[in-house]
Amino acid sequence: MSTQTGTAWPEGVIARYVNVGGAPVDVTEYPAESATQAKCGGCNRYDATEWDKGDWCENGARSAEAEARAWAQSHAERCRAMPKPGGVS
Repeated sequence: MSTQTGTAWPEGVIARYVNVGGAPVDVTEYPAESATQAKCGGCNRYDATEWDKGDWCENGARSAEAEARAWAQSHAERCRAMPKPGGVS
């Protein structure tokens, strides 16, 4: 299984997890939109919520980045989709 450690991360990616199939699950910040999003490079599922950077969730305890990281890690632990042949960025 590839761990994607030798591959440069795409612009805006602030965290990368590797799913069971070896595909990256990236947390990306979009400064122009003031948003943070998590997306799987294997199955292309993404966290449906694009949180505004700096906003707080209802419980007031977790930031947008923390929520996106939590989704990415949880998804990576169970998704078995493999990256496309030829690699992914």
